[in-house]
Amino acid sequence: MNIIEKPSTAKSSDSGKLIEDDTRLGVYPDSTESGTKWPWIILASLVLSAAILFISQLEDTVEVNELITPPSLPEVSVVEVTANAEQVEIRSLSEVKPRWSINLSASISGKVEKVFEGALAGESVKAGEPLIEIENSRYFAELAAAEQALKEAKLVQLQAENATHLAREDFKRNGREPPNDLALKLPQLGI
Repeated sequence: MNIIEKPSTAKSSDSGKLIEDDTRLGVYPDSTESGTKWPWIILASLVLSAAILFISQLEDTVEVNELITPPSLPEVSVVEVTANAEQVEIRSLSEVKPRWSINLSASISGKVEKVFEGALAGESVKAGEPLIEIENSRYFAELAAAEQALKEAKLVQLQAENATHLAREDFKRNGREPPNDLALKLPQLGI
């Protein structure tokens, strides 16, 4: 073997020959070692070529026998038919579904006291037509409470306006200017 100045890439064996490491850097085979490989390579190439030539010469042949007599035709019979009226009865199961349907729900909750005719299945309804009547005593109580709260708020508003009016009159009577809006009780008017 010929080695280029890379001693780390080859190791010495017991027989005195250099052994290549995995990287094979700097190690080149001698022509004497490769001379013994060439006859085997040529022999393997010849055997491979012979096998390919043999396989290509094989043909898949099928024997085809030609029939001289054509196959016999089946016998056909002719029958005359006349048109007659026939009655046929067909039975089937089906399900009838409406073309339009809608699920209704109330925007408020409560006990249903009355159901009107239009709410029944299969009935048509017009816009604004009542379908059910819901117990309304709770809603009337809430309405009364809201009206009471409105009246109380109006009373507070009137009291604030009166306090502001009295404060202005007091400053006018004393001949002084009010120092700020708080002295006139104006913030209470905004509430």
